[in-house]
Amino acid sequence: MKPHISVVICTYNRAESLVQTFQSLAAMVVPQDIAWELILVDNNSKDSTRQAVADFSATGKLPLKYIFESRPGLSFARNAGIANSQAEIIAFTDDDVIVEPDWLSKLLVAFSKSDCMALGGRIFPIWPGPKPAWFRENGPYATPKAIVYLDLGEEICVADSPLCGANMAFRKAAFLKYGDFRVDLGRVAASLMGGEDIEFFERLKKAREKLLYVPDVIVHHPVTKDRMEKEYFEKWCFNGARTAVRFEGLPKHVVSYFGLPRYYFRSLLENVVRWFLTFDEGKRFYYKLQVCILLGRIAETWQMSRGRTA
Repeated sequence: MKPHISVVICTYNRAESLVQTFQSLAAMVVPQDIAWELILVDNNSKDSTRQAVADFSATGKLPLKYIFESRPGLSFARNAGIANSQAEIIAFTDDDVIVEPDWLSKLLVAFSKSDCMALGGRIFPIWPGPKPAWFRENGPYATPKAIVYLDLGEEICVADSPLCGANMAFRKAAFLKYGDFRVDLGRVAASLMGGEDIEFFERLKKAREKLLYVPDVIVHHPVTKDRMEKEYFEKWCFNGARTAVRFEGLPKHVVSYFGLPRYYFRSLLENVVRWFLTFDEGKRFYYKLQVCILLGRIAETWQMSRGRTA
C-alpha cells in the first residue's frame, strides 16, 4: 500500500539521541488504516548511526528506509528525503525529538480538514536543569531564540511567521511546484548556519499558499547542556545573522564603506558601548548578542560583496 505520509529525519553523528527518537515514533498510536514510511537520511555520519539504524530496523517496529547522503548539509539531506518519499504528505522532524503518541494521526487529520500547503505545530523544550540566570524568555531584552521552541497558542491559525523545522509538514506538491530547499542555506556538520526552512516558508507565503499552525501537533525537543552555555548562543547569533544576509541579499541603496553599510558600524559601536556599560547580567548578555549578530552580518556581507560564500 502506498503510504499516506512520509516522515523524514536527517541525522549527522547523533546515534544515541536517534534511538530515543525511534523509540518515541515506535510508541505512536497509528490507526490501522494509515500507512506511513520513515525515511532516515544519514548525512555522512562518522559514528555508529548506521549500526543503530540496522539494530532498530531489525526489531520491525518501524517502516524504516535508510538513505545515505554523502553531500554535507541539512538541505542536501532533506532534499534526498523528499526525492525518496512515496507519500503525498511529507513531514520533517529532528533526530533528537520525542513525538507525542498522536503526532502522526494529528498531522493527517489537520491536512484532511484543510487545503493548506504546509503546517507546523508546537515544540516544547525539555530542559536538563534550571535555566541559566542570564536567559530571558520574554521582554525587551529577551535572549534570541537559539533554543528550539514554538508555541503560538491553543487555536489553529494561519501562520504569519515561519514555522520550525523540528515539526513541519508539507504536501509533496509544494516541492514539485516551488522546488527544493536551498542548498546554500542549512546546517553543514556542526555549523550553526541555517535558514533553509524559513526561506522555503517565505517562498510559499509569497506565492499566497496557505500555511497553518496546528497546536495539537506536538513534539518535545531536548535542550542539551552545551546549548545552555553562552558560547552556543553567541555562535548561534553570529551564524544566524550570516544566514539572514544570505537569505536577504546584499543591502541596496545605502551609504557604504568598503562594501559594508554605514549603519552597521554605527549599530556596532552603540551595542559595544551598551554591552560594556550595562551591569545587569541578562541585559548585558543581550547587548553582547547584538554585537555577535552585527559581526555576523558584517562577515557575510563582506564575503558576498566579493562574490564568495563559505
